[in-house]
Amino acid sequence: MKKKALALALAMCLFLATQAAAAQPGENQVYQAMIAMKDQYPEGTPWGDDNSYKWQGGVYSAGIGCAGFAFLLSDVAFGSLSARKITDFSYSDVRIGDILRINDDTHSVIVLEVRSDHVVVAEGNYNGSIHWGRILSKSEVEQGDYLMTRYAEAEEAPVPDAEDIPASGIAKASAQIVAVDGRAVEFQMYALVDENGNITNYIRLRDIAYVLNGSKAQFSVGYDNVGKSISVVSGEPYQAMGGETTAPYSGDRAYTGGIQSIQVNGEAVDMTAITLLDDAGGGYNYFKLRDLGKALGFNVGWSKDAGVFIESDKPYTEQ
Repeated sequence: MKKKALALALAMCLFLATQAAAAQPGENQVYQAMIAMKDQYPEGTPWGDDNSYKWQGGVYSAGIGCAGFAFLLSDVAFGSLSARKITDFSYSDVRIGDILRINDDTHSVIVLEVRSDHVVVAEGNYNGSIHWGRILSKSEVEQGDYLMTRYAEAEEAPVPDAEDIPASGIAKASAQIVAVDGRAVEFQMYALVDENGNITNYIRLRDIAYVLNGSKAQFSVGYDNVGKSISVVSGEPYQAMGGETTAPYSGDRAYTGGIQSIQVNGEAVDMTAITLLDDAGGGYNYFKLRDLGKALGFNVGWSKDAGVFIESDKPYTEQ
């Protein structure tokens, strides 16, 4: 009996250990793990073709020189997670911790930061030593030979369920604090109140695009004057127009609402929306934050400690 219990306990421990090893780290966690290695491998540390490293990632068993150092940092950040090689990639695919093969398949670098127009990398065998902080432009990245990543393949974002709401009424001004990647941001939202007193907040599309700009969840916002439709494209930087995150009106405002179709990465998606009306016959479009997270692939949640929060580097999950 004791042997059976012990075997069961060991099996359970093995299962838990396997589950922990397979956990997907966030990009900030990946960055912190890699940058912590600067103490052990400071700028200028000799590292050339005489240096090698066995890689746990699985695409190649080991690497020498620049590849070896990239594999070392990759293992520090991702442990034993499997890697994938992507030869046909775009700039929007690049994430912190990815390994880029560049210079006509002669040099490997690992990505520390991703910006709208450049990445920051770490590398070994840069003039025979370790170098932190070199910048590669967007065009240089796009000319790379291939990319190796240890992030899981992104699942297709679920489509939000559009619902009928009153076609018109008064929307209540509702300033709300949202934790965006741990940073408190105040949004000037508008809320609808149903007959039971339940409140549903709506957020301006351009406000959330402005706040997420530069993150993994960034997206552009456009408008087709001919087709009279809004379009958003994941991964593209947002072009600010001024006035983002400020209320367009003071106090409550009349609205029209219902199901509105917008183009998300070229596909029509129906969402529940309200349009606040101005005195000139125009207006501003507001959507549910969770609907935007579902359609664009960033996580939206709520916790007792943080309240409403957004995680730009994690896919949307139902809560």
